[in-house]
Amino acid sequence: MSDLLKVSENHASTLVSVALLLFVSLLGIECLATEIVKGVNVSSTDTNVIVLTKKSYSIGYSKNYKQALWCLYVLRSSDLLNTNKVKRTNDFRGDTNLVLKTSIVTPNAYEHTGFDMGHLCPAQDRAYNEELMSETFLMSNMSPQEPGFNRGIWKQLENYTRDFAVLHTNIVVITGPIILNRYQTLKDSNVAIPQMYYKILVPYNKEEMECYILPNQKCENNWIEDFQVPLDCVQAFTGLDIEVKTE
Repeated sequence: MSDLLKVSENHASTLVSVALLLFVSLLGIECLATEIVKGVNVSSTDTNVIVLTKKSYSIGYSKNYKQALWCLYVLRSSDLLNTNKVKRTNDFRGDTNLVLKTSIVTPNAYEHTGFDMGHLCPAQDRAYNEELMSETFLMSNMSPQEPGFNRGIWKQLENYTRDFAVLHTNIVVITGPIILNRYQTLKDSNVAIPQMYYKILVPYNKEEMECYILPNQKCENNWIEDFQVPLDCVQAFTGLDIEVKTE
């Protein structure tokens, strides 16, 4: 983990504060969701971040990096245990909500690059509702992931996150890429290739919170526990101020 602890100095500028009570009026999310995010706040010092509120998740989209720097959503055990599962939609498409704000990334940007279109809010987390699952295939919810990472340890962490949600009944997930200085971009596009990814799991009672930072590469000889870190470490790498107030 020593290589992962070289703190990025990548973010600066005017404070953009995002209160995660954006979920109050979201379709498809019950009132319980707003109770869960109460006391959880994210602030970014990147003035090029556009906050987009979807029906079942919220993102802070970077115009510079062409992807979300954070994605927040609620994961409920009642949804995960719903036996009426829908088929994976696979309808990858550009996010038209960005038309007047910045250039839109399309699936073509990833073609012949060797990178997967990696979900931040996973499709499987919305397998109980076709419309909400389809929403996870917006390109604003995608980030370039090395195939061995996306289909390997990242998938394991996504599965663990769902188990964690069932164990704790309801949780908040905050996840996103870590883009350090001297990053590369996808061929013929300005989509930044992250060096690492983070994921924060916050139970309803805000106890037993877990945080992870993983390198964007195939990790054959590691368990997800090897990448567990304190919240301060995530904040140092991302430049985000993530506040979880216990009650």
